Amino acid sequence: MPITDIHEVTRMRFVTYNMLDLTLNPNSLSEASRQRRVIDTIRSLDADVIAVQELKSPPASAARLAAELADRTGLTSTVPTNGTARTVHAVAVGDNTVHTALL
Repeated sequence: MPITDIHEVTRMRFVTYNMLDLTLNPNSLSEASRQRRVIDTIRSLDADVIAVQELKSPPASAARLAAELADRTGLTSTVPTNGTARTVHAVAVGDNTVHTALL
């Protein structure tokens, strides 16, 4: 029997990426080069959602780091809150210096 109902399929690509203590303020040429490779890799993945781990910063600046990474990769790190126009960063702030975020 032929299929008569045709449903549009929506696909989303989810990726996880361990940043291994990524900071966007390089303190050496090798770290600056690594940052460029990470950003280029994220761009090349063409993912809809990327969960990143081990963003390195003081807890108070974790959201800013996620926002800067999102900006450099052409993504966003904010989500709306409770159906309002207000947005928050999708960041889980760790208790020390390493955090996770969604882009």
